[in-house]
Order: sequence, then C-alpha cells, then structure tokens
Amino acid sequence: MNKSELSNYIDGLLHFARRRCGEDAAEDLVSDTILRALYHLDRGGDIEKPEEWLRGTLLHVWNDTLRKKYRMPIVVELESAWDIADGDDPYAAFTETDEAAEVRREVTYLARQTREILIRFYFAGDSVAKIASDFGIPEGTVKSRLDTGRRMVKKGMEDMAENHEKNAMPSALRITYSGGSGKNGMPMSMVEGDLIVQNLLLNAYEKPVSVPGLARMIGIPTVYIEPIVDKLVKAELMKQTDGGLVYTDFIIYTPENTQERFEEQLAFCHGHFDEFWKPVAELIGKLYALDWMQNMNPRQQMKAERFAVLKALQNFCVDKRGLKKEEPREIHRPDGGSWTAFGYSYPPGYDFEQEKKYRHYSILGGHRSCIRGDVPGAKEVATFEFDTPMWDYPGRYWIGVENADTYFMNIHKLLWKVYKNEVPTADDGIPQSMIEAIPEYVETGLFASGEDGLKLDIPYMNAEQYWNLMALADETVEALDAAVGEDFRAFVKKGRIPIPAHLDSVPIGLQYRNSTVYMEMAIVREAYEKGLHMSGVDFICPPMIVVFAE
Repeated sequence: MNKSELSNYIDGLLHFARRRCGEDAAEDLVSDTILRALYHLDRGGDIEKPEEWLRGTLLHVWNDTLRKKYRMPIVVELESAWDIADGDDPYAAFTETDEAAEVRREVTYLARQTREILIRFYFAGDSVAKIASDFGIPEGTVKSRLDTGRRMVKKGMEDMAENHEKNAMPSALRITYSGGSGKNGMPMSMVEGDLIVQNLLLNAYEKPVSVPGLARMIGIPTVYIEPIVDKLVKAELMKQTDGGLVYTDFIIYTPENTQERFEEQLAFCHGHFDEFWKPVAELIGKLYALDWMQNMNPRQQMKAERFAVLKALQNFCVDKRGLKKEEPREIHRPDGGSWTAFGYSYPPGYDFEQEKKYRHYSILGGHRSCIRGDVPGAKEVATFEFDTPMWDYPGRYWIGVENADTYFMNIHKLLWKVYKNEVPTADDGIPQSMIEAIPEYVETGLFASGEDGLKLDIPYMNAEQYWNLMALADETVEALDAAVGEDFRAFVKKGRIPIPAHLDSVPIGLQYRNSTVYMEMAIVREAYEKGLHMSGVDFICPPMIVVFAE
C-alpha cells in the first residue's frame, strides 16, 4: 500500500474508533494512527493488510494512552511540551491533555518536510542526530525545522477558532468544459459532489498557495489533502510551481460576473431584433426548400429548424466577437480527454432558485457534438445537439445510464439500429439499461413508437446533406455580421471577465463568454413570442440531428 491510499480507510477507521473507544477520543486516535502509518511507510515499511494493521495500531495507541493517563496524570503547557529536550519519551509529553490533542491535530496541517521531522522526534522518539543522519541533513537544520514547526503549531492553535468559523460553511463549485471528456466523465466527475475538491480549487484560484496554506483555508489537515492535491495536479485541474505552490488552472466565474450583463444582453437583442431575425428567417426558408428536409415529418422538421437557428446564432456569437486570434492548441489530457474546463463558484447559502431567471435564457452545455466510428454496420454515426430550457428535455443523455459518457458511447448504436428498422438488443453492445429506457427516449423526442414499430423522431441525414446545412448556417453568419456585427463587437468588448495575473492558460473566448451567453436564447424566445419560430409546437422538441455515413 502507498500513502495516497490511506485516505480510503479513514472513514472506516473513524467508525471503528467511535465504536471501540468512544466519540470523544475517536478523531485523535485516527489522526495518530494515520500519522504512524505515514511514518512507517516513509521509512520503507510495508502494510500488506491495511485495515488489520490500522485497527491494531489504533488499539495499541488507545491502550498506551490509557496506561499513561492513569499512571501519571500530568498537566502540560504548550511551551514546555514542545521544548527540545533529552527526555526519555518526548511523545508522552503531549498525550495527556486536551491541549495536547489540539497540538497533535495541528501537526497534521504542516508541510510534509516539516511534519515528518516533528513526527520522528515527538512521536517516534528519534534523536536529532538520528533524524539528521536518516534525512542526510545537518543537525542544525533538524533543530531549525523543529523550531519552525513548533511556532507554526502554536500559531495554528491561536487561529483555530477563526478558521473553524470560516470553514463551517463551504462554498460550492460547478464545472463544465469544452472539447472532449476524458475517462470516467473527467473532468466533471472529479469535482461533482466533492466539497473538499471544490473548495481546494476555489481557494487556490486567486493566487498560488502552499499546500499547508490551502489545508488551513479549508480546515482539513495537510496530511489528508496532499494526495487529493496530487491527483488534481496530475489531472491538470491544478498546476504546481517550481517553488511547490499550487493553483487552479481554469477560469472560475462568480454569480456577479455571470449575471451582470444579463439585462444588457436582453436589451441589446431586443433593440436589434429585426436585424437579427431577417437573416435567420431567410435561413429557415432555404432550409425548408431542401429535398431531404421535405421528406421528414413535421416534428423532425421543427427539430431541424431549431438546430439550424441555434447553430447559426451561436456561430455568429462565437466567431464574430472581434477577439484576438489565438493559435490553435492541441490538448491531450492525461485522462485521454481534450477538454478545457471552466467553473462557476457559489458562496455559502447561495439561493439557487434565483438561477432560474438566467437559465431561462441559457443554452445548457453549449453545442455538443459526438462522432463515433465504432458502430457495427456503419462507417460513422454523429450526433449534434443543443440542450435548451424551451420545449426540450435537457439532460436527456442521463436517461438509462449511470453517467453521460455511457450514453454518448452507446446512443449511436441505438440510433443506428432504429434507423435500420432492426430491434436493438444487448448483443449489439448497447447497455441493457438503455434498451429498457427506450420508452423514456420516446417521451423525450428521440424516437417515435407506432403501429409499424420504433422510428427515429429526430432529423437524420447523410454527410453531404449535413454539410449543405452547415453551408446555410455559414451564409447566415455572414449576413448577421453585415447587419449587426459592428454594434455587436462594440458591445462584447465591454464585458471581459478579469482573471488572476498568473493564469495564462485561459482562452480569450472564455474571458468574454459572459458578454454573449444569453443572446441566442434571447433572440429565439422573442421570435417565439412573436409567432415567428416554433409556432404551434406543443411537444418535446430537442434541437438535435443525427448524421449517418454508411
């Protein structure tokens, strides 16, 4: 077992300690046990049966504490307990009092280099000379680090009450990404539902910080968060400087800077609505003139219309902002993904109900494309879609699966089988849970079920037809630029989100994202209210298309 795996046993060990030794002693006993395990591993020891070893060590510490407690009830002050002396048992000096428990807890907040020397001297009873010899450093350095460690422990105890109050209500962080996800839903899977990870990332955003400093910010001992920080650095959600400081390596938006231009965007779109809508209306007319479009049923046609309108508006809002051109970057993440993360922070007690107002005008997740070349019988199957809060079922990719990656890896096989009028089975490599969820996919507008069986209810086309559609979208973007581009770029330039000076990996587009994020749906909603778009729609209508290359 290695040190990073110790955190997997903390909860179980804490439960064992509470049951065997009582609630009051449990936390300190677990802390002591983990420290001894770290020390044992650092000295080259091995732990073949972790649970058995940890429980045995915890009981040994408990029994030793009881023996000392009832044999010699000593009151120990911080200064004398931490004096570098030649006593027979330096460890015993701080195992007797409530203050001693606080001391032991504070040791776990120290940086690894300082912490390990204090543990060797005060917990294991090693002499200064032996520690110096084992670490290959002068005895004066050992004494200096012991002195530094004692001062840091004392200061930590003085600040404990303030830190406890600060960390009683953690903040929340939600992240999303552009590009391709990695294995097991990375990077979102590393952050979702984990308040420790979220607050590590939030506290390391404004400036690089030491790991012990980060530990104090969130109120969790350094010894516990070191392996978590290591994982975040390895996953490239954090970076580490040459000096050992760490920082969060993606942009984080606050509610203030995501909402501050909301009303301005709606006002801009309303004031320029006619200029926006004329090119879009021409796009819709050209779309319905296409032969393959006329062969679809009205529900499919409306989904194709929705997709084309959103695609043209989004391409305009992204491509015509007048931002500085950046060199294309090839991103190869350690998890196999090609993602660029960005996050949203929320303070303690934030009322998420107020988000409804803004989500009403949001495209959830942006434009999502997924191309698969592993569908039996097909050269390629590709899906292109938006998630919207309007006549749609956002999050349809969570139906029947444990995570979104499972959906995106397998929905193409299901779409292909239905397209070929074949009955989907688990033998086709489709998860049984997705097959069982077909009635829900019918409800969300992907399929239609009738007397002649299951049919696709989203628009489908071949590659040539898809590129014809993209050509129409490109024409519309240029027409929009001619109509409103100059005013649009002047509007965008006023809305850059400032980022920390050390953060150099954030694409320029993400720094201006909040100048346009509500615009597409603002235009779509006004067109809907005026009866110019989606007239008569009373069914779930996802803006989604599928492209088959046979």
